[in-house]
Amino acid sequence: MAKNSSGYRKPPTSDDFNSIAAELQHAGDRSKISAICNEITEDLRKQGLPEEYWSFIEIGRGAKKNFAQKLSHSLAQKIADALRGRFPQILPDNEGRGQESRSGSAGGLKRLDVNYSNPQIGLRLGVSIKTVNFRDEKTGRFTKNIRRLDGELRAEAQDYHVRQPFPCLLH
Repeated sequence: MAKNSSGYRKPPTSDDFNSIAAELQHAGDRSKISAICNEITEDLRKQGLPEEYWSFIEIGRGAKKNFAQKLSHSLAQKIADALRGRFPQILPDNEGRGQESRSGSAGGLKRLDVNYSNPQIGLRLGVSIKTVNFRDEKTGRFTKNIRRLDGELRAEAQDYHVRQPFPCLLH
């Protein structure tokens, strides 16, 4: 991903709003990350580590976090680009600036993935992106941390609505 004329790196997005192919490709190879994590786990199991050690081991945490961050940034860019005709000052902007921009809430400044704000009125549109990208090792399903993510989204929405209980109507 090359820097543009303003020095920012705009995440790639696919032209088709119904496709997230480019966004997933930018994030990385999820299958490869999972395969390497499984290989490391198998190799460690062969070492005969005591069972109590396993609760301290988080295999692939950094690679999985980087995948999630890249995917979220690309999705935020895609959503902002799709809404830019209606909300010209939406962030991230058309060059990729303003990723995770700050907006005021009852709990102080918080980061929003997609943000359309006005200094006089405040937040007019905010989108927080949460993704679940890898299977839970125990269940094999994409359900790990669903309750935590749901709680985060509810808390964020409440903080914004406490600060600004009556949203402005968009024309």
